[in-house]
Amino acid sequence: MIAALDVHTLRAEVMAQPSGERLEYALGFLDMMCPAAPVWSKTATDLGLGFLTPTNARLLHRLALSAGHVVAFEVLELAAEFHGTSGERNALKCAIGRLRLAIVAAGCPIVIEAVYSQGYRLEAAPELPMPRRRA
Repeated sequence: MIAALDVHTLRAEVMAQPSGERLEYALGFLDMMCPAAPVWSKTATDLGLGFLTPTNARLLHRLALSAGHVVAFEVLELAAEFHGTSGERNALKCAIGRLRLAIVAAGCPIVIEAVYSQGYRLEAAPELPMPRRRA
């Protein structure tokens, strides 16, 4: 694990590099310390729901990938990283409930429907920026 650095230590580290390599060194360091956001986080942000917990953002992303189609309980449990835990179905139901509340609170035109004994389906306004599945 990398220890936290103060600004003075970081400046000294960058300035210790040869002058022609300082910018590249600093950018590489920033990239290491601040990795790009995961794709599921981008989906939540694009839909105006950037405040979601990681679990809810992963669920939203997985549902959005199959918008209009049922996503099985097991697939959502894997996406939420509940697989293998006791009470995973109940944990999924609770997480979907929290996700629905967040969507309503944000005024986002998305509905998550329960499909009896199968899973959940996300229905969204056509103008929303939904992620695309890779072929």
